[in-house]
Amino acid sequence: MAVLANATASARSVCAVALTTTLTTVLYTAPALNTNVTTPSSTAYVKEIVIANTTGGAINVTIGVNGVAILGAVPVAANDTKIIGGMNTMVNAGATVTGGASATGVNVVISGVEVQ
Repeated sequence: MAVLANATASARSVCAVALTTTLTTVLYTAPALNTNVTTPSSTAYVKEIVIANTTGGAINVTIGVNGVAILGAVPVAANDTKIIGGMNTMVNAGATVTGGASATGVNVVISGVEVQ
């Protein structure tokens, strides 16, 4: 493993958004490569995704990371919240987290760490 000089890491909420009915909407894009380090690299780790259905009916939610579905039309009950924790999923520079829902009324918060 290469040691990165001048590398920085920041833990934060990387995305807080209301989902649309377009299932491939880009919710988050990992930062671009950082050329100010010994070995140019950049990555992000998705640690947790919180999904909140704020409506009176069940809504199906789809989430993908790096082009791979991690939730495929999973129902979230009326006025309920699902938490997907312990993920530690790597998102390489420029790669995305995408998602959408079968109806409006779903909010998503993605938390993670960006390393540059």
